[in-house]
Amino acid sequence: MNESREIRPLGLLEVYSSSRHSLGFYRCVANTCRYTFRTPAGDVQADFRKGLKDVIQALPALQVGIRDEASTRPVFVLAESVKLSNHLQWRQSSAETPDAQVDDLRKTLEWQHGKEWPDLANRPPWTVICSEYQSRAATGSRESFVDVDVTFAVHHAVADGLSTSVFHSRLLESLNKQLSGGSAGGEKDEAVGQEMTLDSPLEELASIKPSWLFLLRVLWTEFWNDAGPRNPFAAPVKPPWTGAVISTEPQEVNIRLLQFPSEVASGAIVQCKAHNVSLTTLVHGIVAYSFSRQLPTEAAESFVAQTSISFRPYMSGETDSQNLMGTYVTSKHHLIPASTVGAMRSAADDQEQSTAEIWKLASSIKTELDQRLTTLPNDDHVGLLPYVNDWRERWKNMLGKPRDVTWEVSNLGVMSGELGAETGEEASKFEITQTTLTQSANVAGVGFSVNMASMKGGVLSVSLCWQEGVVDAEVMDGVKEDLEVLLKRIGGL
Repeated sequence: MNESREIRPLGLLEVYSSSRHSLGFYRCVANTCRYTFRTPAGDVQADFRKGLKDVIQALPALQVGIRDEASTRPVFVLAESVKLSNHLQWRQSSAETPDAQVDDLRKTLEWQHGKEWPDLANRPPWTVICSEYQSRAATGSRESFVDVDVTFAVHHAVADGLSTSVFHSRLLESLNKQLSGGSAGGEKDEAVGQEMTLDSPLEELASIKPSWLFLLRVLWTEFWNDAGPRNPFAAPVKPPWTGAVISTEPQEVNIRLLQFPSEVASGAIVQCKAHNVSLTTLVHGIVAYSFSRQLPTEAAESFVAQTSISFRPYMSGETDSQNLMGTYVTSKHHLIPASTVGAMRSAADDQEQSTAEIWKLASSIKTELDQRLTTLPNDDHVGLLPYVNDWRERWKNMLGKPRDVTWEVSNLGVMSGELGAETGEEASKFEITQTTLTQSANVAGVGFSVNMASMKGGVLSVSLCWQEGVVDAEVMDGVKEDLEVLLKRIGGL
């Protein structure tokens, strides 16, 4: 590719992500939104093509590829053009019932999350899959609705979870702009790459300063993990259970999906506020309870959980952080000690006591998170990324070793489905009624991810994603069942 099309080198977190993809260790992050509209709405496929062209022109990240991804200094390069036929797939689904549609989406996501991005230097690494379902009758009306599940999957060096919401917000706005007579693209199959400014990497938008105490603590942890305890009289400590050791095989992604109606989501939030916790930390508590009751003591005495944290609130005041498309995340680890796991095991057959243990752990994790948020953006592991010269080598050196974290909870937050321009013609307006966040298997990372996303006043979606063999499918199905039963019970359904 012409050198003049080079945009900039990848930033620290972007290199972190691109190195994983180059080894097949992490493929993509995806957000599936359900777009709902009343019929007739014209040529829907043509509307989406035009809307997508608008979004490509509005978001520079959708116009770039990655050159030299397998090197230590990959760069973003501007694509000469973005052919929609390379990025947009439209399929008609025969699934009719809600359960069948969820299963249809699950299969689509497992397929997509198992794919690598081809020809990275010339083809921007993202795709949109539209699954159109048969029209359904509107309650108390002769009108009918059409639902289209729109999956936006993207290389994690290009976008994080919140960036996928930015994409859907733009697409919804563009679709509604067309209905109000606005212009949205043309009939050509491609959007021409334009000279533009790509959103800056995290290290240029936030000042992340590690203290000497933090550096010493990290060095000690690294030394301890590699060499073990130095005190020969210290009692051996059984490490936390984090699933199977790190391996590239099998290259298979498993996903489970749950959807909770608005009354469950709102009821659970009311209970969380009453217990001074968040929905994120409640889910941590339920997952810990599920593993505690399913896994025997001799196999799992303790666990390590992780919460994803957005760096966007800690950027400079001039930055429009909520509309950035890039990778701006960090995380916080939480040790679930043997005492907590033991208490949950003992209470497994007592509904009242087990629920109390869940709230207790949720409160503890909430306190840890609150303390961590008061120190950001300083003393964060992202500030140590400059000290890693070759991430590919670091990942490869992890093969055959235990992973650091059992599970991660990522919460995309609340999305509004009324993001489009006012059309004055409400009956034809596109709306988003569901949003579902999913991730690829994380070969050298967490054992599995729990991903949450919800609509304002609407559906709460939860996904479980893991690499085949890291955790038994029966155990993960048990986690899914416990989440479903307990969130509904807590939410008052």
